[in-house]
Amino acid sequence: MREQKTQSLQNRFSAYVVAAVTNRRTRYLENKNRVKEREYAVIEMLDRTYIDFSEEFNKYVMDQIIQESGEISKQ
Repeated sequence: MREQKTQSLQNRFSAYVVAAVTNRRTRYLENKNRVKEREYAVIEMLDRTYIDFSEEFNKYVMDQIIQESGEISKQ
């Protein structure tokens, strides 16, 4: 009888440990994925900002060239 109680206690403890490890692993992987998603979002934002800045800068330079060529042709 005592062996059955000990065996039952060991089985419950083993089930508890397996559940705890599984839950912890799941939370760890979710957090790791969340961090990666944030990193990808930041990288994408940086790429877009750089592209947008580049386009805006090119437009600005073209506008300056057009204005200067207009001033030169007036003279």
